[in-house]
Amino acid sequence: MFEKVRHPFKGKQWNFKAVVASVLFGAICLVMALFGIASPDRYGSGPGGGTAAVVNDSVITISEYRQRQQINERNSRLPFDKLPQEQREMYSREMGRRTLEQLIMTEVVYQNAFKSGIWASNSQIRDELMSIPVFQDNGRFNRGHYDNYLAQSGQSSDDFERQIRKEIVIRRVQGLFQTAAHPSSLELDQLVALNNDTVSFRFVELAPAKLESEKSVSDSDAKAFAADAAHQEEIKKYYDQHALDYSTNERVHARHILLLVNDQHPEKDVLEKVKALKAKLTVSNFAQIAEKESQDPGSAKRGGDLGFFEKGRMVPQFEQAAFSMKPGQISEPIKTDYGYHLIYVEAHEPARKIGLDEAKVGIAKKMLAKAKAPQIVDSLKKAAESGKSSEVDASLKKAGLNWEKADNVILAAPQIPGLADPQDVLLAIAKQKGKSGLLPGLISAADHSYIVDVTGWKANAKKQTKEEIEKTLAYQESSDSFEDWVKDAEAKASISRNTRLFER
Repeated sequence: MFEKVRHPFKGKQWNFKAVVASVLFGAICLVMALFGIASPDRYGSGPGGGTAAVVNDSVITISEYRQRQQINERNSRLPFDKLPQEQREMYSREMGRRTLEQLIMTEVVYQNAFKSGIWASNSQIRDELMSIPVFQDNGRFNRGHYDNYLAQSGQSSDDFERQIRKEIVIRRVQGLFQTAAHPSSLELDQLVALNNDTVSFRFVELAPAKLESEKSVSDSDAKAFAADAAHQEEIKKYYDQHALDYSTNERVHARHILLLVNDQHPEKDVLEKVKALKAKLTVSNFAQIAEKESQDPGSAKRGGDLGFFEKGRMVPQFEQAAFSMKPGQISEPIKTDYGYHLIYVEAHEPARKIGLDEAKVGIAKKMLAKAKAPQIVDSLKKAAESGKSSEVDASLKKAGLNWEKADNVILAAPQIPGLADPQDVLLAIAKQKGKSGLLPGLISAADHSYIVDVTGWKANAKKQTKEEIEKTLAYQESSDSFEDWVKDAEAKASISRNTRLFER
């Protein structure tokens, strides 16, 4: 899809706990969420072939991935197109990772629920389907509305009704974990006490995704690692486990200029202008003119650059033109539902399988970057233990990491944007009992850690009742129990991910 319709998700980092919460506790809503976008992606994703992931023997298609990505984008409600390019691209990658993990984890939950005897009957699916308001007229199910939605979204009734079955099964799993959650009186009393204060602080999350940057590995080091006989077996194992990453579909790298057709821009005037632009365009000036004239703000800032895309990503008219062109060609005006496009194809690559020999150096970079991550953590830990903000700032700069802010947070808060494990962080802050400054050492949580600098305290003017806190605590306990269950199920599953979906 074009940059114009991309938006980031609310949380800045993908992590296991955040995805667990989204799958089980309300964010997934596979059926209901679809009806906020009852038409296809603005510039198309429609029916899409290809594989996004494989969970045991079950395939998650690229079409499913794109549809879930649309939901996440729309639900984010953030001004993605107004963000700086580097931040926008970071959000897009993280959105892609989170989207794929949502789908994978949903499939893991569904498969394991079935093994445990949790199921949804055909009559339950029918009742659920007929109760969806968007398919009704005056409270009665309208088959025409349903068929129209399937046609617009590019799904079969079997595919859509399987999503309903998943939704029902996951809700039943949710109910089981929530029923089993019983917060202890000690935990409840602790949270009631924490409810008295709010705190402002800076934090840095030391997560693997942030620390394992391939930019930290030189080409010469990667080539030496890849050439060493001692590493051949582990490189081959990585290659086999990530087979989808090394099989590419046919794709095109293109730029475009979009001129919108709407009430303010009649088609006759737009067509006249686009023809005039076409007469001026050359390979050398396309990017410059696109930046000035294109009305697709996301790509215009990059000279109309859309990057590489595969089939199924664009509306048919645009896709047909782009994939029929040779590199170096500029199209005639192409009309879509949104206006007229001029397309410049920079590269056109056929589908191919990347062999092990070609992939070795890239795999070596990933492995070396991963091996460096603990060293970075150790360095930051020493800086934090020194208690000196200047040493922490210097270490963060060297590692390419930045502080993030959390202002006026209630110490009993269940969630904080950007924080995967708020309870661990807030409990560590609470032990400071009103004291500001850098917390000594690292706060460890799950598979990552935090550096925290407290900047201020206030009394909480909006305290929760004990009943509200108890409900929140029960939610957290059921989420933690579910997380353990999913981790065990995921460890036993065979999972392949197509990470090319969110990497450019």
